[in-house]
Amino acid sequence: MKKDSATIFDDLARAYPALTAPQKRVADYLLRHPEKVRNAPIKALCRATGVSEPVVFAVCRAAGRRGYRELKLDLAEGAAVLKARRVSKGAAGDACGPDVEIEGGETPVELARKIGAAYVESVEDAIRMLDGRAFEAAVGILLAARRVAVFGMGVSGHVAAMAQYAFLRAGLAATFSSDPYVQLVHLAALGRGDAAVAISYIGEQPETAEGLALARRRDARPVLITGNRASPAAAYADAVLELPPRRPLSSYVSLGARIAAAELYVVDALAAAVALARRAEFDERAAAVREVTEARKGRGFTEGRR
Repeated sequence: MKKDSATIFDDLARAYPALTAPQKRVADYLLRHPEKVRNAPIKALCRATGVSEPVVFAVCRAAGRRGYRELKLDLAEGAAVLKARRVSKGAAGDACGPDVEIEGGETPVELARKIGAAYVESVEDAIRMLDGRAFEAAVGILLAARRVAVFGMGVSGHVAAMAQYAFLRAGLAATFSSDPYVQLVHLAALGRGDAAVAISYIGEQPETAEGLALARRRDARPVLITGNRASPAAAYADAVLELPPRRPLSSYVSLGARIAAAELYVVDALAAAVALARRAEFDERAAAVREVTEARKGRGFTEGRR
């Protein structure tokens, strides 16, 4: 069965970490300039990237394409699909590659709209890639847990902090850490049936795999949210929620659009699913919080003050 041409960009990005340096030059060129490849013979691509034909064929195979002709067709069709989506939303510009291109000469308003388009595309890609079985498995793990330890590093660490808050609102006893040593303390406190949720777009940090491995040794159920299903951390997870692979381009100025938006979407969806599974308890807690916040309006809180 023929692959959906629009996935060629994801296929190239997914294969990218395992490519050799010459192969990465080819992949970079394909991702940045799909319109130039459309009518270019293979020798022209070789000249533009400084590689031999076997290197190009190796990239084709890594992306799951049988040859250069199929790769070219899918690049052209995939770029057209992406451009049509952007045009339909009024936020496309002339970008035809997989990124919303930041040229550097945009006005502040133009830049804001391009960043907004990048956020939308990131979440839409995550929705498209959502594995229903893995998602339901992760929800089941959370619902069965007495406590949940959430951890991540860098941008994903900030998302993990948001995840803790979302899980707390959903009624889960959740902790959070972005410190690779403190996270071990949280994970060591887990027991049978508890859950560990790691958030790592790359998935290759040793601390991520180390943390999930510790959770497994404590008889907890590990969950991984990542853009790299083939990462070492994925081997320790009972449920892997795969995000769109992060493309090896530097055009995104916004880390939120490139990484955090997709992660937050999955975290929010998990928390919502848990909350709705326990709707009565969620509504009771929400009412209790609302009662206090409503009481704050128009007056200071003085109860208990001396």
